[in-house]
Amino acid sequence: PSPTTPLVGQSVSLDGSGSVAASGSITNYKWSFGDGSSPVSGSSATTSHTYSQAGVYTVSLTVTQTNGLTRTSSQQLTVGSPPTASYSVTTGSPVQNYPVGFDASASSDSDSGVSIVSYAWNFGDGSTQTNATPTTTHTYSQPGTYTVTLTVTNTIGLTSIQTQSVGVDELPSS
Repeated sequence: PSPTTPLVGQSVSLDGSGSVAASGSITNYKWSFGDGSSPVSGSSATTSHTYSQAGVYTVSLTVTQTNGLTRTSSQQLTVGSPPTASYSVTTGSPVQNYPVGFDASASSDSDSGVSIVSYAWNFGDGSTQTNATPTTTHTYSQPGTYTVTLTVTNTIGLTSIQTQSVGVDELPSS
């Protein structure tokens, strides 16, 4: 299938042209999508289908040969919705040379059985970090405004990004 992990509402292209008849040739391709929709039959080895809900579906192709014999092949297809990336800066007034806290606990995934497995941070100063947990800290060595990007990835490989600016003040002189 293309794409291999489609989104809900995205058209999936299916190609059975690699099917081979044991004898004679293939006269019919019947696609079943595993979501309760009607199968599609015809002489074309390709078709497309759009899934309206997230889930794991069994896609089946049954080919009919000129002698009337049939062969069926099935494959699992995971359809999902991207997660939602969301984070906040937990340090009230960030200053240089002190850790700035970031919390992505508000990030979520609405698909049943799917969760966020990776929180990838780009802190805007050339530093990056990837964690399995939603909280982290980063220390900026210079004052300024930094564009911080969080990319969350779920268990089926779908991603979401949130970007926001973080102001870091100069360390006050003592």
